[in-house]
Amino acid sequence: MIRKIYFSRFVQKLLKTDRANISKIVNDDWSVLDIGCGPNPPLLEYVRPASYVGVDAYQGSINRLLANQNFDSLKDKKAICTTIETLNFESNQFDAVLLVDLIEHLPKQMGVEVLENSKRWSSKAVYVSTPNGFLQQKPYDSNSYQEHLSGWTKEDFEALGFQWIRGGGGPKFLRLGEMSPEQWNHADAGSIRFKPKKFWSIVANLLQCFSFWLPTYSYQLYAVYWKDE
Repeated sequence: MIRKIYFSRFVQKLLKTDRANISKIVNDDWSVLDIGCGPNPPLLEYVRPASYVGVDAYQGSINRLLANQNFDSLKDKKAICTTIETLNFESNQFDAVLLVDLIEHLPKQMGVEVLENSKRWSSKAVYVSTPNGFLQQKPYDSNSYQEHLSGWTKEDFEALGFQWIRGGGGPKFLRLGEMSPEQWNHADAGSIRFKPKKFWSIVANLLQCFSFWLPTYSYQLYAVYWKDE
């Protein structure tokens, strides 16, 4: 029941999650490159882009994406299994480039290079979400790419020219400093530091309405680079 309520469109917009944020940035007539798309891209919950390219290094995720009804309903779509090092697109080829929970899986310098390339590949916007600071996570589900290799801060994005930076997941101090498979989304209480975990999970999500405006103290960061600014 809690998960159903959490993933309702009203609550997602109230808490300003990835799904809600992206739906305010990306229009249905845009072309989108989704790097590290995974099997259930947040974009496709609310937006039907005119053209969509999903890229993931893990074949299992691509297989599940191909079976995803939201993906299947798109008219112009591609699902590509490849590593980031092989990506090469034209300047301004896409209206938007998305990197949702991706750059923390890369060494820091590689992450910077991917962000710079994303700025070049997009003609309008680059959207990024990532944990605030380093959050340890080991490989799981037979997917070595799930390991976290770097941490990112508000100052990192400011140095890269991102103009819009906000917080997600509620206050950082309420959550643990290590991820596990039970913590894939903020609706679950596995990441909560205090007991009873269900209670503090609700508190963390309620406080997200405020921590959105205080990214330095939030569990997660959202950042947007606007190409035309």
